[in-house]
Amino acid sequence: NAKVNGEPGDVYYFDDVKLTAPVALPPLETFENGLSLGWQPLDQNEPIHGVFTGPTPNPASGGINDSPNVGCYAKGSSAFSTLQAFSLNSFDLSVYPQFDLDVLSPASGGTVTMQLNSATQGNKEAEATIKNAGQWETLSFDFSAFTAITDFSEIRLIFNAGTAAPGQSWCIDNLRQSKTTVDPCDGVVPVTT
Repeated sequence: NAKVNGEPGDVYYFDDVKLTAPVALPPLETFENGLSLGWQPLDQNEPIHGVFTGPTPNPASGGINDSPNVGCYAKGSSAFSTLQAFSLNSFDLSVYPQFDLDVLSPASGGTVTMQLNSATQGNKEAEATIKNAGQWETLSFDFSAFTAITDFSEIRLIFNAGTAAPGQSWCIDNLRQSKTTVDPCDGVVPVTT
């Protein structure tokens, strides 16, 4: 009865108060038992958008990713060479609006842009920067601004958007949805005044 004056003798009962961890979703893709998503170069255009292979043996097992199988992608000729994945079901962002992905970049590192494609709202994107070039690392992509969109069923990945690097190899693994952990000020230059 918030904001309501209590009456003498009012009694409120409560019981079994518990704190429970949220139930984690199973990974969207691990490459361990075949493919869970439909992976391909954008619109199946290999000359422009490269070649995807997976499941394939992990080329750098260890660190955060010692799983036997991963997916690997060689960029095509386009500076915006794009890897595309389709899901049979739409992604529900209402509880888990962040996507986490293990990435093995080339030694030069760079950025990874993830786009979620909606048939009604177009592409929405988030970008993450490689911090450990040439090693497996987990990148997180925050889509919490787009939780009202309910028809995302396609993921697009662009490695070093705007940079042409035909044949440059990137590997991915353990795609999953999670609660938002990305700092909203990440990458913002502080104003010292």
